[in-house]
Amino acid sequence: MSDDIHKRKRKKNLVVLALVLGWCALIWAITMAKMAHGETLDEHPFDPYKQGRIDHQERMDETTQKYETDGEVYRQQSADTAQKYKTDGEAYRQQSADTAQKYKTDGEAYRQQSADTAQKYKTDGEAYRQKSADTAEQYETRGAEYRQQSADTAEQYKTRGTEYRQQSSDTAEQYKTRGTEYRQQSADTAEQYKTRGTEYRQQSADTAEQYKTRGAEYRQESADTAEKYKTDGDAHRQKSADTAEQYKARGADYREEVAPNPRHWWDDWLSRHKI
Repeated sequence: MSDDIHKRKRKKNLVVLALVLGWCALIWAITMAKMAHGETLDEHPFDPYKQGRIDHQERMDETTQKYETDGEVYRQQSADTAQKYKTDGEAYRQQSADTAQKYKTDGEAYRQQSADTAQKYKTDGEAYRQKSADTAEQYETRGAEYRQQSADTAEQYKTRGTEYRQQSSDTAEQYKTRGTEYRQQSADTAEQYKTRGTEYRQQSADTAEQYKTRGAEYRQESADTAEKYKTDGDAHRQKSADTAEQYKARGADYREEVAPNPRHWWDDWLSRHKI
């Protein structure tokens, strides 16, 4: 009985083994067939992502090429920048050294000026404090007067506020009433400018043409005038010097004529009245 059971199990196991070996053989045959046609193992005849992978690979190739191309440019720019900084570094270091030398040289003068300023403030500080104290004393003494003036001003504005508001109201009413007239005047002026614009532009063009035509003549007149002032300048200066010398020499006589001696005036009055 047990032999029959073992035989059935053995037969069943052999069948399973045959199925496994057959499945392995099938897979091996398919693989060999695909390899014979030049296909890779990861490809599938019904792969929906095959074209996507191809496009992605192309984009990666383009990006790699772009990075390789730009890398050379960036490396060249970096080399140029490094060369520039290396070249300018000497100039900057020289400028820094010169500035440090200047501050080192002028430092003593700056310190002396600072010491003098501090001494001046120390010396004049007492006078400034006294002046501030006097001002505070004056404000404290006259504070009541200032407050009274402010109160009077506020009372005046409060009293005459109605009058001021009435004046403002009248002015606003006048502008409101005559607004149409003002707008009409503005419109008339604009229309006049618009109508006579061609005439004004023609006059401007004629004036510009006249200045352009007679420019050489005006410049010649200016040059002649300048030459005349230059030539006559010495004479005018000499004349001014002579006049000043004359006033200086005869100043005493002029002052005597303008402001006579009171004693002479008294003698004249006595002689006229025969006293």
